Amino acid sequence: GLVRFALPALGVLGAALILLRGAHYGVGLSWDSASYVSAARSLLAGDGFLEWNGARYQGGGPLFPLLLAAAGLFGIDVIAAAGYVNAAAFGLTVFAVAAWLKRRLRSPLLAVWAGCACAASLALASAAAYAWTEIVFVLCTVVSLSLLDRFLSRPTAPALLLAAAAAAAACLTRYVGVTLIGAGALILLLRNDLEMRARLRDTALWAAVSLAPVGGWIARNLLVLGSPLGTAYPEEFSGLLSLHRATGEFALWLLGPTGFDLLNGALGSVTGIELAGPATVPAIVAKSVLLAAPALGAGYALARYRPGFLRANRAPLTVAIVFAAAYSLFLVVFLPLYYTLPVRYLLPLFPPLLVVATLALDGFIANGSFTNAKAAAKAGPAGTAVPVVVAIGMSLWLALQAGAAWSDIRGWMNQGAGYASRRWIESDVIRYLRANRLDGAVLSSEPPLIYFFTELRAWTIGRSLAEVADQLAIQDPTVATYFVVFKRSHDIRSYGYGVGDLSALPGVELVAALDDGAIFMSAASVAASDVASGAESAPVANVIRSHFDVHVYEDALAYFKQPCAAEDVTAGFFLHVVPTDSAGLPAENRDFSFPERGYVLDGRCLAVVALPDYAIARIRTGQYVPGEGNTWEVEYVP
Repeated sequence: GLVRFALPALGVLGAALILLRGAHYGVGLSWDSASYVSAARSLLAGDGFLEWNGARYQGGGPLFPLLLAAAGLFGIDVIAAAGYVNAAAFGLTVFAVAAWLKRRLRSPLLAVWAGCACAASLALASAAAYAWTEIVFVLCTVVSLSLLDRFLSRPTAPALLLAAAAAAAACLTRYVGVTLIGAGALILLLRNDLEMRARLRDTALWAAVSLAPVGGWIARNLLVLGSPLGTAYPEEFSGLLSLHRATGEFALWLLGPTGFDLLNGALGSVTGIELAGPATVPAIVAKSVLLAAPALGAGYALARYRPGFLRANRAPLTVAIVFAAAYSLFLVVFLPLYYTLPVRYLLPLFPPLLVVATLALDGFIANGSFTNAKAAAKAGPAGTAVPVVVAIGMSLWLALQAGAAWSDIRGWMNQGAGYASRRWIESDVIRYLRANRLDGAVLSSEPPLIYFFTELRAWTIGRSLAEVADQLAIQDPTVATYFVVFKRSHDIRSYGYGVGDLSALPGVELVAALDDGAIFMSAASVAASDVASGAESAPVANVIRSHFDVHVYEDALAYFKQPCAAEDVTAGFFLHVVPTDSAGLPAENRDFSFPERGYVLDGRCLAVVALPDYAIARIRTGQYVPGEGNTWEVEYVP
């Protein structure tokens, strides 16, 4: 009876722990958060799904921005709404995991333990405390898997429909939800307790309900963005670093921060291997052994002393393991095409792995023996000792997790996280921007930060002085151009120039030198006047007239269009440059997105792309839609 009330109480506790993290500085904010917040704000303004830089929204599915916008209809600030939505999603996730296990466990207290483990999870809680989509996706995944488990045990149409609806919601949150849909289809199709016709019927119903909503959203993407999932910007991939991150994160889940630090110190002093150090093969092997040993040991013990374990837990083990395998396959096969593994992408694996682990623990400690008196006698003293040792270990592990969670909460309350942290909120640059509104175009090393705290629209500053000079060359002469740079993020290794180096550029003047950054302003250049005025001829450039006017300068191309709207720049741009010395120099082929190179402002589209530093024989440029070809192209021969 007490367990029935304990599970909802755990859910409420989980939500409270997330709200407590943001009590002083609010929900954590990052670059990704800016996409969700700006999309919600643009929806409330009646402008559709738009990003903070004016581009069409392509930050994933629409569910999370829709939830934030729905809260905004009741007068709740969108950023604050992100904290409330994720706190509720985290609390519901804790409850859903515990409720799922309560139906399956012989020891009901283990369901409470699993709920506490979920609430104390630093990985889940840290993601939930940010304005990210991860915890909403995890909630939808857990609900879908739990209902699918129920359907496998007691097939009913409502259970299947609700499971499919939850899978659809997961896919509308993150596109990787397709792994959940695929796993569910595989489970329904390969079950052996129904005739093939019934299996095909259930699979078809599952697929129709779960895929229909995201299919509509993909159709929108094709219409608005020109591609099914939007534009991706691949980064350098490191398989070694991805394995290092994955094994390290799984080891943290298993041992907790305290246990991981103790083991890391002990192993380092004996062998010299640092589990949390640089990505090395010995470190990855050590962590893999650490993860595999308890899993193999538990599997052997259950097979030897409780042979009926798999049969009794076939349905929950199937849905948890098949989803975990499908999701892991995605991480292994598709993620390397884009970037090195971010550890938060592992979070959807936490609940199903916790379910599998808790079911295994139930096999060890239920009824005080492995299975019964006969099995206990066969096992000897271990028949009664092992359950006690396991129970003590579980209690100690949970206590360490709770201690680490409390330390994490105190850190959030004292410092905040991401952009919503003391160091950014108390920034002198932000204070200046709030007191002195900049009337003009703004380029910065931290555009989302400026958007969050001043609601100014900013664009990314060039990664080199040459790129900044290119940006200056095409600035709109009717408005001032400001450069807002922050010392703590403007790393010279990343940008190739220091904050003070901007003042060396022609026409750039220092507006304010502040403790944590500086603000510069540039006057309009002659080249910008020629571009923005749309003159038929320009003394400093050749102009190619097409869908965009392409102004050809000695070291850059300027793309200009007026009137212009966001729809004009959703298709990708391409640039192909052939050198005069084709035998000794390589041709340059480049694809780029308009918003990252320029801006859409007051009905004008303006962007610049640097040309390679060699004699050019021919230039070909234009726009394209993936799978459909070029929408327009021009060629220029100097």
